[in-house]
Amino acid sequence: MPLFYNKPTLLEAATHANWGLNKQMNFAFAGTANALPINLVEFPQIAHFYPIAFARDAVATPVAVVGVRDNENLFVTDEGGWKENTYIPAYARRYPFILSESPDGAQLSLCIDDAPNVVVKN
Repeated sequence: MPLFYNKPTLLEAATHANWGLNKQMNFAFAGTANALPINLVEFPQIAHFYPIAFARDAVATPVAVVGVRDNENLFVTDEGGWKENTYIPAYARRYPFILSESPDGAQLSLCIDDAPNVVVKN
């Protein structure tokens, strides 16, 4: 399961027409992550605010180091905000949305994390 996501659900217009995002949602979901995946186009912005490291995985995923201890993010405030005047990595900004690849790899579909504190069903 991708970092932060609990129940990624394929978005469909007919099924999810009455869904909305919780207006109280903030960055508290990232409060226990000490590293966030980043993409190459972010490197210039990321380098101004965070150390860049590479995960010990099969593809050496680049990550922004946001904490020095397990379950620590030094950039998420107690109120769930992101530290002012710092770049917010795209991986955190895009939440609760994520793209999912079809089994044959031919197409991407938009999904949303169907978590209780994220989605409001009208």
